[in-house]
Amino acid sequence: MIEISTNTKDYIKYYNFIEKETCTDIVNHLETLSWAKHGYYSYINNTNESYEDDLFVNNSDTYYKLMLQDKLWDFIRQYIDSLNMPWFDVWHGYTSLRFNKYETGTKMRMHCDHIHSIFDGEIKGIPTLTVLGFLNDDFEGGELLLCGEKINTVTGSIVIFPSNFMYPHEVKTIISGTRYSFVTWVF
Repeated sequence: MIEISTNTKDYIKYYNFIEKETCTDIVNHLETLSWAKHGYYSYINNTNESYEDDLFVNNSDTYYKLMLQDKLWDFIRQYIDSLNMPWFDVWHGYTSLRFNKYETGTKMRMHCDHIHSIFDGEIKGIPTLTVLGFLNDDFEGGELLLCGEKINTVTGSIVIFPSNFMYPHEVKTIISGTRYSFVTWVF
């Protein structure tokens, strides 16, 4: 008999992902890019929405983006294997990585990643897992709260968790400095 944990925290996994020096190189590169204001599609209002204090995003295909995407595969496989759920061993891939930039005064409101709009191309579906990566920690504020608890966001680490309503998360307002991270969603 396979035992399934009913503790949602058992499905939040934290990994050391890349070296701090590589993160410094990535951040230096990200500082040269153009950024767009984050927005989302509101299914309630049928409109694209954005807030003045939202973060900034960048989807540019860069060397670093491709390098990080290639490295993620093994960590996602490790996460899925760690669940020991033979019925959950099929995943098709993950979305193109997106970089996030939080400047002083910006944040990400509480939400869950039950996102449809990222699959409006050839690939259809919803994300099953969220992967968040942390590229620096030399800022004040900007705490990641996942299920109401603070997550350790050490430079070079990632956290993987299910992308559903059971895993609400937010990034608190940046008080000083700039916070850089990335996100991708497994489907």
